[in-house]
Amino acid sequence: MAIFAELFLELGMVIGTVLLIEFLVLLFRNPHRSKWLRSDFAQTTAALLLVAVSCLVFAMFMTGLLGAGLDVFAALPIAVAIPVVAVFVSMKLVGFRERLRRADAGLSPFQAHLSGADDRATPAG
Repeated sequence: MAIFAELFLELGMVIGTVLLIEFLVLLFRNPHRSKWLRSDFAQTTAALLLVAVSCLVFAMFMTGLLGAGLDVFAALPIAVAIPVVAVFVSMKLVGFRERLRRADAGLSPFQAHLSGADDRATPAG
């Protein structure tokens, strides 16, 4: 029972890492981001943190799968497939493509309104 709880926790960490990566991509693509986020130092730091966190979560997930009794050749495809599936599901649920289009159009990707309508003010009449 403890192994299943550990695997569930590790799965949550995988999903959290995927959401963190998507959030940081939107944050750095936001045309209205702060000046300090535009610096190379912030972008390099974020990239290094993402690599470190992703490797740590992948290693923990592999350890959990191996601890559950799977061999390496069974655990490795599962440990690769689950984050890939999590990326596709979260992209669909979060509306990631629409948010990227909004950022490319010069609008904030974090606004709650994502119906596809343009938020720019239009003259009345």
